Amino acid sequence: MVDLAFVIGLFVFAAVFGGAMLAIIYGKRLRPHHRSADTRDVVKLAVGMVAAMTSLMLGLLVSSVKGSFDETNQNIRQFSTYIVMLDSAFRRFGPEADAARGELIAYTRQSLDDTWPDDPARIRIDDPRSYALLGQVARDIRAMAPMDERQQSIKSSAIDLYRHLVEMRWRVVVGNSSTATPIVIVVLTIWITLTFASFGLFSPRNGLTVATMFVCSLSVAGAMALILDMGEPFGGICSISPEPVKNALAHQLAPLARPPT
Repeated sequence: MVDLAFVIGLFVFAAVFGGAMLAIIYGKRLRPHHRSADTRDVVKLAVGMVAAMTSLMLGLLVSSVKGSFDETNQNIRQFSTYIVMLDSAFRRFGPEADAARGELIAYTRQSLDDTWPDDPARIRIDDPRSYALLGQVARDIRAMAPMDERQQSIKSSAIDLYRHLVEMRWRVVVGNSSTATPIVIVVLTIWITLTFASFGLFSPRNGLTVATMFVCSLSVAGAMALILDMGEPFGGICSISPEPVKNALAHQLAPLARPPT
């Protein structure tokens, strides 16, 4: 499967580099008064304003995407922490909580398979099967019958931890949506293309100029592709690591430590 961010990056490169090349080719055909110093000053001032707006928009976009990515990453870590804490509560409760533990382990495995599958096309953050397993955990917690105050306290703690776990999972689901909207990408591409076209309009037609435009266009397209890739935190190159959830599952599957005799 071809990554969407990579495809959009190619289109951005084609638009930016193509605009610069067209400007270089047809710039020499302009009439002398269109290539005068006064005309160049006007073009530079106008393009300078567009370049300033482009820099501002790119900065805001990077800040928004990076902030959303970091927040989702932190939510995954907190989500994993609640899994470990809830599993520990079930262990402390005793054998009566084994059913709840089993459902929680199944839910952790399902979450790993939904969020980090072998095939990126199968990513399903809000898979109904996961919520069915999580709902069964809730029913098992309610069915736990405390025999003393200690178990009652553990059950109350488990209920609170379960609520936090569900809340954190919903934060991950909501935070999975990209903050880089298509209209922003289109507008930025147009502005960058106009800027590069203005560079090529009065540039000499030689190999060094073409090479410079090529490298700079490729750099801009690569940056745009990385921004879009980071906007999808569970797919692509810049994806959130599944290690926290894997560590939580390893903790769940670890044998219960027995007290010294």
